[in-house]
This record gives sequence, C-alpha cells and structure tokens, in this order.
Amino acid sequence: MNNQELKNFRKDFHDNLELGFLEKHKLSFKDYEKILKKTIKNTRICEESSKEIYIYIGSYTMRNGELSLTYMDDNSALFRKYKDIESEKIVQINKYDTKTFESMNYVIYGVADELTEECYEDVYEVFRYAYFKELLNSSEIDAYKLIKRLTPLK
Repeated sequence: MNNQELKNFRKDFHDNLELGFLEKHKLSFKDYEKILKKTIKNTRICEESSKEIYIYIGSYTMRNGELSLTYMDDNSALFRKYKDIESEKIVQINKYDTKTFESMNYVIYGVADELTEECYEDVYEVFRYAYFKELLNSSEIDAYKLIKRLTPLK
C-alpha cells in the first residue's frame, strides 16, 4: 500500500465515522466495527503497491479426479494458495516452490476450524480486519507484526 492509499483508507474511515456520529450521536463498539468493516471492504489497494503480506488459505491435492483441500503437511498436496492481505490477490504456488515463495514474502498461517474454503476465508477476514484496524494508527510493518503475533503456527 502506498502512502496515498493509506491516507485514503484512514480518511475514508474517519469520514464514515463522522457520518455514523451524525446519524446516531453516539456509537457503540458494534457500530465502530461495522464502520471499519465497511471501510475495509471498500478499500482498494493495487497489486503494484502491495507489501505482499500473504495469508495461507489452503493446500490442495487431487482426489478422485477433483481438486480437494488437504492439510498443510500432506505430502500429496500439489500446491498451496495464499491471499494478499492488502490487494486480495490470490496466488497458487506449486509444492516445489513454496519454500522459495515463503522466504521471499511475508506469510501468515491461521488455523481454520474446518478444512473448507469458507473457513480459510473466515481466517483471512479475521487477519485482514486486525491488520487494517492496526493501520489506522500504525505503519504497515507494525500491523504485520501484530497479525504475525496472532498466529499460532510458525
């Protein structure tokens, strides 16, 4: 995220917060969260300015002729998917290139409750929310450090 995109995100959030105060005169924590989630959803970061912080969103193998989610340490996994926390770009990395990819980028591993794409998407959204919430008052590297501390893996 470049400086202008960061400024735009912060300004949009504060503008949305002001609108919320105009409507209600008092905002609850749920109102604050709703406004922040809406601002995050509407924030667009171009791929070129992304800091390339990726959230792991699953490993895939072939079962009965179809791609299927599998565990990260499954030797039959063909590739892993990662999603950029800023641009939301999804990359697919074959199993032989994952170590190189992970050494060249910031990668966060969350724990999905179930082995489904929906659960991995939920994990991604939790990290994205925490990251952008931290960006309201901190730098990208501080936001990354925060979400890195939140993960129980690696």
